[in-house]
Amino acid sequence: MRWVLIRRNRTNGELAFFRCYAPEMVPLARLVVAAARRWRVEESFAQGKNLAGLDEHRVRGWRPWHRWSLLAMVAYAFLVLCRLRGLRRTRPPSDLVALPCNEIARLLHELFRVEHDLEHALG
Repeated sequence: MRWVLIRRNRTNGELAFFRCYAPEMVPLARLVVAAARRWRVEESFAQGKNLAGLDEHRVRGWRPWHRWSLLAMVAYAFLVLCRLRGLRRTRPPSDLVALPCNEIARLLHELFRVEHDLEHALG
């Protein structure tokens, strides 16, 4: 079965179109959930590029490109898991923001620099 799903932005009226396919009938709510996941995937790729260097490969073949991409995705997954683990342990007070992936990546980068010690990086 093939469908066209149309989403209208409530603020500016802009339309977004999605071509959908499923081998059998699917409820509209399920199609909407699947279409909404697109934004999360795009956001994850953008963060992976910024935090883990997903787009900084300098390779000339498929095999090295696959290795680089896998390594970058594992590094990004590590950052996300560190953030989720920290959120699960303790919730920050209401006046503070939870430690984001960007800050975790910066802290890890500072910890592995040779010229600084642990106290300097945490400070």
